[in-house]
Amino acid sequence: CGRARERSRNREAYKEEMYEGSLAGGVLVLVEALTDNPRRTAPKVRHLFKEGGGALGAAGSAAWAFQRRGLLRVQGISSDNEALIEAALEAGAQDVEEDSAAHLEADDGPCAAVFCEPNELAAVRATLSA
Repeated sequence: CGRARERSRNREAYKEEMYEGSLAGGVLVLVEALTDNPRRTAPKVRHLFKEGGGALGAAGSAAWAFQRRGLLRVQGISSDNEALIEAALEAGAQDVEEDSAAHLEADDGPCAAVFCEPNELAAVRATLSA
């Protein structure tokens, strides 16, 4: 009974797993999964890669091509966005670029993409929304 209780307690603890692989055409993919049972999740992810014409790879096989970054899209900026750039950089942003893809989706005029470290995302968002 004690071992069964312990197993059920451990099942409630979720674990983050990272899977890496490639799809048809050499497209590299990272999959972040939250699971209570990695032994069940890995075969399912492997199956999805196989369905996409790819293969699940070993650790490090795709991660080298990615960089973890935070992204905020700011809509309705003026053509002179020096104030936005200055405020974003002071709040911890790494880069500010014109975002033409978001501009096509929005009717609010020009848009900007603000890049930062993921742990700085909330601070940058708070500064820009003020």
